Amino acid sequence: MILYFYTRGRNHYSVMVEDDGAIKVAPRDWLSKYSMAIYGTPLHVHEFARKRGGELRPIENVDLIHTGEVLYHLPTVRASQEGKQPPHPLAKGNTTKPGPHTVSLMTRDEQEEVAKQHLAREFNLRGEDLEWIGDALHSVEMLQDATEVVGITLEMFGVEGIELLEDLSAGLGAAGLILTPVGITSHLVHALGAGHRLVQMAAMAVALTAWAYDDPRPAFPNFIPHSGPADLRGDQEVWQTGCNWAAHSMEELVAKINKKAQQRVRCSLDTTEAIVKVLLRSQPQFKGRRDTMAYVLAQGIVEKAPREDQMPEIVTSIATTFFNPNFDRRSMEQE
Repeated sequence: MILYFYTRGRNHYSVMVEDDGAIKVAPRDWLSKYSMAIYGTPLHVHEFARKRGGELRPIENVDLIHTGEVLYHLPTVRASQEGKQPPHPLAKGNTTKPGPHTVSLMTRDEQEEVAKQHLAREFNLRGEDLEWIGDALHSVEMLQDATEVVGITLEMFGVEGIELLEDLSAGLGAAGLILTPVGITSHLVHALGAGHRLVQMAAMAVALTAWAYDDPRPAFPNFIPHSGPADLRGDQEVWQTGCNWAAHSMEELVAKINKKAQQRVRCSLDTTEAIVKVLLRSQPQFKGRRDTMAYVLAQGIVEKAPREDQMPEIVTSIATTFFNPNFDRRSMEQE
C-alpha cells in the first residue's frame, strides 16, 4: 500500500490518503481542512465520499464527519481505478484555484458558506468576529483571499518561526507566531529607570491589544502612581514609546504578510490587516476579552525582558487595569 501525504502551512493542514483514496478521520478533522491540505482552498469539500452499501456516496452534510470513520478522496479513487498516479501533492508555497468539478457542485452562496465556516472553525470565530467575516468578506473570492492570507502567515512563520520564537513567550501559542516580529529587549528605554521600563512593557501589551480590537491609540492612564512631575513625564514618555513600538511592529508585520499574499491573490493591505486582527482576537487563550489578552501579552513580554525588569505582577496589573479595573489576575495564575 502506498500512502500520499498532503500538507500545507507548516503542517497545519495535513491529510494522509491511501492509494485507494481512503482517509481515516482523526480527532479535530473536517473536510475543509483536507481540502486546504490538498488544494490550498477549502472549497473542494465535495471531492470526498463515504461508503454506503459498498458504494461511494456523497457526504450530504459536509460539516459532519466522525472520528475513526473512513472517507474517500474521489480523485484518488478514480486514479486508482484507472491505474494512474493520484493528483500530486502541491509543492510548498503553491496554490490552486478550485476546479470546475467542485465549483459546479456548489452555488456561490454555498461556496461562501463553506469558506466562512472553515475560517470560523479554524480560528474559533464567534459573535462579532464571525459577523465581520460574513459582512466584510462578502464574496467567495474575498473569503478565499482570507484563507490564503492565513495559510501564508502559517507558512511564513513556519520558515521563520525559530528566529521569531527567540523574541516570544512560548505561552502565547499560535498568537506568538504572528506577534512581536521584532525583538522586545532592544526596544526598552534603558536610559530611564526600571520603573519606567515596566510602564513601557505594559504599554506594549495594551497597545497590541487595542490594535487587535481596532480601538483608538491608548492614552496614558491616570491610575499609575508617580513621585513627582519628572517621574510623571518619564512614564508618559515610555508609554508613548511602547505604543509606537506596537504600531510600528504590527504595520511591518501586515506589510510583510501582504507582500507575500500579493504573489497569489489580490488582497488589499486593509483586508490583510483586518484578517490578522481577527486571528489575534480569536486565539482561545485570550477568551474573547481585552483584559485577558492584555494579561497574556504582558506576561509574554515580561518573560523576554532583561532579568532585572522581570516583574510580571506590576506589568500585568497596569495592562489589565487599563481595560478592566476589576480584573481577577489570581484566576489567570491558577490556570
